[in-house]
Amino acid sequence: MWTCAVIRITVLSVCVSMWIGGRTSAERATISAQANEYKGLVIAIHNSIQEDDRLIERIKTVFTTGSEYLFNALQRRIFWKQITILIPKTWSVKPEYMAAKDESFERAHVIIDNPNPDWGNNPYTQQIGGCGKKGEYIHLTPDYLLDKDTSEYIWGPAGRLLVHEWGHLRYGLFDEYFTSYEDPGVKPFYLDRRERLQGTRCSLEITGINRNGRSFAQCTINRRTGLPEEECLFFPDLEGQKATASVMFAQYLDPVTSWCHNNTDDPSGLHNREAPNRHNIMCNGRSTFEVILESDDFTGKKNLPLPPEDNVNTVPYFRLVQRRERRVVLVLDVSGSMEGKPLTQLLQVCTNYIRNTIDDGSYLGVVKFEGIAETLVDLMLIDGPQIRETIIANLPTYAGGRTSIGGGVLKGIEVLSNFGNEDTTGGYIILVSDGEETSEPIIDDIWGDIELAGVVIDTVAFSDKADKKLESLATKTGGLSFFFSGNDDTTALYDAFTSTITKRPGESSNNLPIQLYSGVVKIPSKAAKTDSVSLDSALGKMTLFSFTWTTNEVSVIMTSPDGIEISINDVDIYKVDRALKMISIKIPEIAQSGKWTYVISNIHRSDEVVNVGVKSERKSMDVEPILLRSQLDSTLVDYSQGRAPVIIYAEVTRGYHAVVNASIIAFVDNTEGYTEQLRLLDNGAGSDITKNDGIYSSYYFNFTSDGRYGVQIKVDNSEGSAKLRTRVNGRSRAFPRGVSTDGRISEPTYEDAEQFNRANSAGTFEVTGYYTDPNAPLDVFAPSRIIDLEVVSTSHEHRTVVLQWTATGNNFDQGTAAEYDLRVSEDINVLYDDLETAYKLENDDVTVGDLTAPLAAGLIQRITVKIPSTVDKTAIKISFSIRALDNAGNRGDPSNVATATLYAPGADAVVIIVVVFVVLVFLILLVIAVCVGIVLYRKKQTKAKTSTAERATFTTKATTATVVVKKNTPKGGLKVMV
Repeated sequence: MWTCAVIRITVLSVCVSMWIGGRTSAERATISAQANEYKGLVIAIHNSIQEDDRLIERIKTVFTTGSEYLFNALQRRIFWKQITILIPKTWSVKPEYMAAKDESFERAHVIIDNPNPDWGNNPYTQQIGGCGKKGEYIHLTPDYLLDKDTSEYIWGPAGRLLVHEWGHLRYGLFDEYFTSYEDPGVKPFYLDRRERLQGTRCSLEITGINRNGRSFAQCTINRRTGLPEEECLFFPDLEGQKATASVMFAQYLDPVTSWCHNNTDDPSGLHNREAPNRHNIMCNGRSTFEVILESDDFTGKKNLPLPPEDNVNTVPYFRLVQRRERRVVLVLDVSGSMEGKPLTQLLQVCTNYIRNTIDDGSYLGVVKFEGIAETLVDLMLIDGPQIRETIIANLPTYAGGRTSIGGGVLKGIEVLSNFGNEDTTGGYIILVSDGEETSEPIIDDIWGDIELAGVVIDTVAFSDKADKKLESLATKTGGLSFFFSGNDDTTALYDAFTSTITKRPGESSNNLPIQLYSGVVKIPSKAAKTDSVSLDSALGKMTLFSFTWTTNEVSVIMTSPDGIEISINDVDIYKVDRALKMISIKIPEIAQSGKWTYVISNIHRSDEVVNVGVKSERKSMDVEPILLRSQLDSTLVDYSQGRAPVIIYAEVTRGYHAVVNASIIAFVDNTEGYTEQLRLLDNGAGSDITKNDGIYSSYYFNFTSDGRYGVQIKVDNSEGSAKLRTRVNGRSRAFPRGVSTDGRISEPTYEDAEQFNRANSAGTFEVTGYYTDPNAPLDVFAPSRIIDLEVVSTSHEHRTVVLQWTATGNNFDQGTAAEYDLRVSEDINVLYDDLETAYKLENDDVTVGDLTAPLAAGLIQRITVKIPSTVDKTAIKISFSIRALDNAGNRGDPSNVATATLYAPGADAVVIIVVVFVVLVFLILLVIAVCVGIVLYRKKQTKAKTSTAERATFTTKATTATVVVKKNTPKGGLKVMV
């Protein structure tokens, strides 16, 4: 389905609501930028896309043309040199397809997938971070790529469009055109400093016309604001342009070959910081090229422009790779420190992983290590319950000895190498260890072997005493890293093993389990606890409830939504493994949707801690389930380089539809065994840059010491507050030469979401260089930057403006700030460049509200301010910027600039008077003309009577004269023939 709201303008790369795979850009495949070449770009085609070799060839073509355009747009700095295309596992195997290593759909930078219902075939880039932060992925559809005539008619050459999206993905740029009225502060038109009407664009040298987006009629101007009607849009001229910028506005225009910049010697590409677009809002008025040059790719004199005389070949080299069946080796630490409770916990989670998590069709092996390593199970095909139980029976049962992590990894590689004709490339190792290396070979000895093997290593740090190189193993091989404190009151270990499967759905051709819930229940002596989990209607197949205890056996009674009880007497469903201290309740066939209630009883004299986990698979592959994906923006915090927070993200979607208004809590396990809860929000403030896009986030900064911090995410919609965001696309079609039948993208609609639960692991991050300075201030974190300051209304009569924004916190997006610093100026450049010199509004200037009484973070704050006497009373354009301060005097960064226009309330009356005057003059002139006509007519009649009398007297001269007037004479004049 081809949909676009503004043809050739609406390249939908705004911060869209869907993002796949749940990875941060830091965890995606690494792209290197060295010697003026980008290497490591990964393009992945989704498994659901029908096999079509034309798609591969088209990808090569558009990225080849895009590489040259990128090189020139960046003034010969860099181009795409090496690109990997991941072929779907569902496509035929061909000799030219090499085995994939760490490439996956979830780690790709460009995904080829079915359309996002919000945007149809519109290409877009998923961005979740602020200005200058790398995006997540570019989404292209097969129709966009294969229907070249249609796509290039709408968006222009595909290679150019890719460079536009690359600006979002790589450099953290935002769009310079009008995107949507949903984006706070973004407008299609504005009045410039000379109070002239301008379409939102960059650069100002781009010419065009203003038209109603639906009818293409002339726009109607609101006389009170000086701005056009809401459906009015600016359409660039497709011919005759001289502007050279900007790629982030209209890359399809032939002369556009660069980004907007600050070089006044080149006015055709000069940045337009007055334009109320997303880029100016997010990047505080900085030009796109300025932001690009501040990226890691170009700072420190990296990738300087190549001389014009150098003949540079910008054609990329393409690798085609394809994933094989999932091959996993569990590499388990059984050194002396794992004896006792740690070994029991390890066996519990491994048993659950083997029995209920890893999917059929995968291959699994097991290695144990202490001072030496030993293979317990060679790779075996998982094809049913019997083989799973065989592997479980061979898990290690004792612990003792020293620790050789390097030896364990080498043994895991050896198991992968013994698998038929397959090499080790793309195989997985799940490495679990609780201590530092004490025996050779150590990790540093085997880096060459790991690189040569091409394996991906996921690591689980079992306690904070685990070797600090574990995270490096994961990072360098494209794996995941997790942290388990060893405490009873966390589900981190359970969540970690589950996430190694569920975060890689592209690895499997089968239905994978979805984790509904994981939690800890503390049950007092001789007591019982009741809780419940909501199973939504998309799920129900292979539903499993698992309960593990630590010391004394507990009992469970489960009740289905229709009131049927399940207990220890139901031997076919209810299984007890006393050796592993586990209870498993597997619901046969399809479990009923609704609320499942369980009662856990402890009959013993001591308290007990029980870990609860619930998984289920979807009933049908045709039904999209609600999914939770989570991530961290960083895996390392170096306190010695500055006290920066970690941003925790969680996304909830059904397919590509966002689930909004959900209750999401992050559980952060610190190195001291304490778990802190943190609510994640989707309110377009603080760490969250787009409201109601299904991506929730929050800052975490309560570090207490060096070490690892693990993060688990839980979603609970048992109260039914969540909504599913849907969108009804307008009836847009490709209209000739940049014209659309729709004025703007239709507004989203929402429907109630079912009751549901979800849980997973966001991974781990490490804090280093932590210190406590007794002389340092206790509060070092400033409030977040406000990014949604808006003008709600104005009054010229009272000289007032109503402003609105989302309140920020005392520390980033948490707590309550102390006061606001609100500035006003007639010159927008003063607010951007020299805020301190702008007039500061005090409470005396406020008629409604209080600048010294901020609301709690996340709440909408609104005030009414008087325009100060220092502002020219004839001015009709006034701009504002605001920042929050905390009690320690820490200041947040200045907000986006919001501009108000004030027209005199009598403006319409003046217009009416003028119109009436013109009409009266016209009527007077008309009356005069009529009177003159009457006089002339009467004279003519008198003359006619005289002529008749003369003809009667002189009948011999009765000659008739005929006059012919011709207008089309050679000189354009009148020709009279008599």
